[in-house]
Amino acid sequence: MNRTKSRVELEARTMAFGLNTLKVLRELPVGVEFKNIRRQLTHTVTSIGALYREANWAESRVDYLNRIIAAQKEVVATEYWLGLIKGLHSNIPGVDVAYDEAAELLEIFDQIRRAAEKSHAAAERSRRAHGHAERGGKLNRQDIRQSRPPALAND
Repeated sequence: MNRTKSRVELEARTMAFGLNTLKVLRELPVGVEFKNIRRQLTHTVTSIGALYREANWAESRVDYLNRIIAAQKEVVATEYWLGLIKGLHSNIPGVDVAYDEAAELLEIFDQIRRAAEKSHAAAERSRRAHGHAERGGKLNRQDIRQSRPPALAND
């Protein structure tokens, strides 16, 4: 499967997950114990797909990786809130399916994160191997001296 197709499919999957989980929230009984869970779960489950889409529009490898990690953290929190719902009221329709999907998405985002970290590390090694001594976006004096012609290097 090509990259674009898998991205589109995961975007659709995170959208469906968000919608299905919001439908689960509609089934929660009214009660003090569910008030915070509703609010928290609404936030986390809707953030997953949004962060993944932002990652796909990232301007750098670091930006991409940071957004993937943020999406992964939202999946972890979503799984937690769904677990609380299961523990408090296990007969809510769709909660088991949503919990299982959260676990699968967590694995998918973990794989994406690992691949992105590996790619980022390889790019950094390549950058260093080719003499790019950039540190934090700036060159130091030694780097500038090394890049000058030999006659000017002693300045």
